[in-house]
Amino acid sequence: MDLIGTVHSQFLDKAHGKMNIIVNQKVFQPITIFTVSVVCLNTLKESKIFTAIVLLLAFISAILMAKNIFKYRERRKINFVIELVYVLIIYSTIIYMPTYVRIFYSVTIVVIEYSLYVLWINPVIMNRKLVFKVE
Repeated sequence: MDLIGTVHSQFLDKAHGKMNIIVNQKVFQPITIFTVSVVCLNTLKESKIFTAIVLLLAFISAILMAKNIFKYRERRKINFVIELVYVLIIYSTIIYMPTYVRIFYSVTIVVIEYSLYVLWINPVIMNRKLVFKVE
């Protein structure tokens, strides 16, 4: 079962041992939009209008990511450092990896880093669950 999808919640039959899965969109969407924007910004550079739109999306999503950090007061400094390291890793991967390998492999590495960040670092280290299971 895919935990992260475009559907906000999947209603499954409780009688068969399945449960509702709810994704916290206020935290999940800015991270996703920022990651996709950085990848698009550095892979599709030909169109100036597209570049401006993607740059605006990356800026807005970065502001929303920063806003989400301030909601968790008890771990604000640690979460800030972790989020900053994530942004720097994503940016450096998409900028410097195509020098050594093809752009496809660098985007694949970004997808792996994103998955690790969303599925493990956010719930375990940052204490910020993005996916909730409701019985």
